[in-house]
Amino acid sequence: MNCSNCGFPLNENDKVCGNCGKEVATSEKTVAEKKPERKLNIKKRSKPQQEKKNTKKVKILICAVAVIVAVLAIVIGVVAKNKKADSTAPVIYIKENSVMVQTMKGENPFVLSDTFIQGGAYQSSTAHMITSDDGKNAFYPYKFDEDYVVTDEKGKFALYPESFDKDENGVANYKLYYRDIENQNSTLNGSDTAKGVLISSSVYGQAKTDKNFKKVAYIKGYDATEGGKLKVSNLKNEIDIDSGVDILDFYISGNGKYVLYTKRNGDNKNLYKCKIKKKNCQPELLQENILNFYILEENNFSVYAYLGADNSLNYVNKKGEVTTVSNDVSEAFVLDDSTLKVKNLYYYLKNEATYLWQEILFDDMLEEDSENTNPTTEQKAEIEKRNAFRKAIENKSMSKTTKALYCFNEESKNKICDNIEEVMLLTDNYVVYKGNDGLDLSNIKMSDMAKYNYDVNTASSKLMEYADTKVKYKTFTGNPLDITEDYAICKFVTVSDDKRFFYLAENCDKDLKVGDLYRFDTKEKTNISNSKIDASVVLEDVTLTKSGVIYYRKNSSSTGSADMYVCTSSKPSLLVESVYKILPAGYESATAITDFNAEKGTLYLCERTKKRKVDSDVLVRDIVYRNGSNLFYIKSISTTDNGSLYWSKNKDSSALVSEYVKNIAE
Repeated sequence: MNCSNCGFPLNENDKVCGNCGKEVATSEKTVAEKKPERKLNIKKRSKPQQEKKNTKKVKILICAVAVIVAVLAIVIGVVAKNKKADSTAPVIYIKENSVMVQTMKGENPFVLSDTFIQGGAYQSSTAHMITSDDGKNAFYPYKFDEDYVVTDEKGKFALYPESFDKDENGVANYKLYYRDIENQNSTLNGSDTAKGVLISSSVYGQAKTDKNFKKVAYIKGYDATEGGKLKVSNLKNEIDIDSGVDILDFYISGNGKYVLYTKRNGDNKNLYKCKIKKKNCQPELLQENILNFYILEENNFSVYAYLGADNSLNYVNKKGEVTTVSNDVSEAFVLDDSTLKVKNLYYYLKNEATYLWQEILFDDMLEEDSENTNPTTEQKAEIEKRNAFRKAIENKSMSKTTKALYCFNEESKNKICDNIEEVMLLTDNYVVYKGNDGLDLSNIKMSDMAKYNYDVNTASSKLMEYADTKVKYKTFTGNPLDITEDYAICKFVTVSDDKRFFYLAENCDKDLKVGDLYRFDTKEKTNISNSKIDASVVLEDVTLTKSGVIYYRKNSSSTGSADMYVCTSSKPSLLVESVYKILPAGYESATAITDFNAEKGTLYLCERTKKRKVDSDVLVRDIVYRNGSNLFYIKSISTTDNGSLYWSKNKDSSALVSEYVKNIAE
């Protein structure tokens, strides 16, 4: 530091200046003692800036909370949407001589048909079934006095037959009606407010509709010698498609614009397609002399395949170009539940492996037998058997037939898997099958033939059975993955709606009715030994819901009952004891029957880990679930086989819908 008076340099302990004698001020010392501060480039925030920062943090927090809430809302919305996807179709039931309809709006039931035939007077085969085009609402009745009414997916429209009339050859024709259930006073042409729209009289066999229930195709005026006429109704007019004889089967496109059908050609078929017009329809001959055909595009039939009389499989694209897929095809098919716009075409080709005995058998006993010049009586008998076996296998072979699975579409032709014994599950992405990697006959010895008593036929049969057969999982482009070792005690049980999970049972009893239940995740692709759900599961009524909840029974008793368990994503838990039957009921629910006696029992509705007792003395065969935990069931059956129809809504007590009900027809 320096003197403030003369500027002379001063020491730290100087009290006066050595040059001018001025006293050194205390303030000068204090300033000198202070160390120079490091100047950091830090801007101090003012109060408004700090508040702005805090506001930003709050906004970020609010946004994070909003995202979490949105995600939860989406999850809850998906669940709610899926629950809403449960059927809201009306319940159709048989009361005395009438077919009745109960809508889910709670209105009074109304008569759909008042000429219901009692007693099974007209029995039929599945050729008389009535179904919608998409197959989602089809009924396959054994006789017309039961499940013959069909509605569209939402339950707005109904198609049903009336007034059956049998001719002398036993052919049953009927009147076909269409009913707008939501609008009971429909005024379409030909409508009868008491019955709906009369589509046509003298209808024979299976009637089919387009996806929207706006057009109906059917055979009219059929008799055993001349066949019938193929017609289409647009609910106002009847349109002629083909009046020729020998029409075998027919389909109407999803958009209601085309009809595809076959006519007899000797022992084979001719395939026709016709565009539906109001008049002057002109059928087009697509293929002659075929064995079968396969619809690959359902909306307007633009892509299809057919199996020729020479067993060649042919694919026809949208341009009408024909590609021969394969020759000598043993079986071809499409997947009914495929969600592809143009379905894959699947087919099998046979594999036959032939083995010459003299090439695969190592005679390890030949030298010993030739050197044994003084055999015992027992040894002599064995040597004679072996010599007879050696003579019997000269130039003799054994063979084993398996099959290979192929998939064809416009983009590729793939051999999916080989050496198939049985396909257990097939989707458009993967296959689960019982198969092997080929027979290993490299170590077959003469000494091994003793267990077959040196009988060639027995040995051939047993050796052909012996293969390293396992249950395998394979994607269309990947390598096979062995799921389980012992295929003989393994059974496919079910698969989830999205096809991600499928369920198998291992360690089954000889009848494959009880076994250990496993789940396989096609994304994780781990061995099922790591995903065991439970042991000793009754396999006949394992119920997997759309939400992934699985209900099952285990530890079956001598009376046929077993305890009901539920498994979500956690450990299985006991739900209801002594259950005789589990039935699916909606997005994540199931019904359970206890105290079963003479086709009746106590009814429970189960949703995940919750259960609700609905009613007792319920007829097991007629239980129908509708959206929102609504159950319809029949109880109090009389000696005339009639009962009372009840409606259980959520947790409310059941309400009587109608008496003298024969059965629920959905």
